[in-house]
Amino acid sequence: MLVVLAFLADPLAQQIIQTEDCMRNSTVLTSRISRTNGYFAQGGSFGPATAVIDAPMAVAINTGIVSPPENISSLIFTECSSGNCTFPMFRTVGVCHSCEDISQNVRKSGTDIFTNYTLSDSSGNPTGLWIAHTRLFIGRVESMLVGNTIANMTYMIGPGQIGQYDIPPAAARCQLFPCVRDYKSAMQKFVLSEDLLSQERIGMNNLRPSPDSGLLVTTKIIRNGTWQTCQASSEAGSGLVQVAIANVDASPQDPPRYDGTAPTAWYPEDCVWSFGRWSTSVIGQALKKELDGISITSTGETPDGSIPARNLWLNGTGNLNTTNTFISDLADTMTATIRRRGVAGAAKYAQGQVAVNLTCVKVEWTWISALAILTVLSFIFLVLLIFQSPNGEKIWKSSTLATLHCGIDERIAQSTGADQTRDDIFQAAKATKAQLRKDSNGNEQFI
Repeated sequence: MLVVLAFLADPLAQQIIQTEDCMRNSTVLTSRISRTNGYFAQGGSFGPATAVIDAPMAVAINTGIVSPPENISSLIFTECSSGNCTFPMFRTVGVCHSCEDISQNVRKSGTDIFTNYTLSDSSGNPTGLWIAHTRLFIGRVESMLVGNTIANMTYMIGPGQIGQYDIPPAAARCQLFPCVRDYKSAMQKFVLSEDLLSQERIGMNNLRPSPDSGLLVTTKIIRNGTWQTCQASSEAGSGLVQVAIANVDASPQDPPRYDGTAPTAWYPEDCVWSFGRWSTSVIGQALKKELDGISITSTGETPDGSIPARNLWLNGTGNLNTTNTFISDLADTMTATIRRRGVAGAAKYAQGQVAVNLTCVKVEWTWISALAILTVLSFIFLVLLIFQSPNGEKIWKSSTLATLHCGIDERIAQSTGADQTRDDIFQAAKATKAQLRKDSNGNEQFI
């Protein structure tokens, strides 16, 4: 049995050491992902107190309202040479949104044949939106509102079929505003996925008139993936920014009074988040141009309207959830551009860890048990052999094959007889005890 097990030792030993593909963090390669503490981009000015939107943001808005990608994270700039990277938590300026159901504010007027529905806008204007018997959807955008808001959007979604005018339309009010977003990101096989952990609104800058119409100061900041405290200072210093106390962990929306009496403090620059007033203005104007007054009207039996209107109306199936998804995709596409075109550029991008594919040696310790069992059995066999053997000189008791290699003592030959059969010889061998000794001439023989 031990001989057979010994033949198995080699393949069993080969199972102990194995190789496999594995991912390990590189100590040489680096990766990064776009983020920013401030955004001030705009396309330039053509007159006093006027500005136009820049091309990248115009493209982002058009992408968001017409055809946002299924994975909006694909729009994020990421540098990852191996295609497998992880990034610790980080914060960035972006655009956030909110949507609420205001269907209860829709009012019906008119006759059964010519039914109108009205909905007041944020200013209380009762004629802001309406649906007649030929209009099934309409949207209104208000920009440059009081407070640090990019745009307010109101939508009224009518029935999907002509003639269902007695069905009250659904209505939603959404808002886009600058904010600070917290992310955790990872890339696998060159596909980036991001988790939005939290968001915080950016308020009005209460310090003084400046390009930073939106400002937020946080007393907690993520550095190298961990939360750390932002220490305020009463005096100016390197890397510090003067801010109003009213903007610390707060998002004031009332217009500030620039009378020089606002209490201030100095905070590290990476704890200060800003959004330019001209950036807010041009984005709001662009959204108003693209989304204000969009409608779906029924011409004969075929509803007609712009692509954004169709994406919101959804053949009359639009509701608060679908509207929220539409605005969320728009905010995410704009945020991707904001992160890429921030004030400090690539110098302030978040650093990540690159994972590379290697061949690793794996030790399967459980397979050693098979060799250990074989070793223990061999040791037991050795001990039993020692104890089972007679004391004194060792003897052999086996088949007659051993005698083929040595001379046979005359007494053994006489006892066996030359004329005996093979079976007789075997029987004699079983009853015979012999020892291997040297004769007077030094030759080995069994006696």
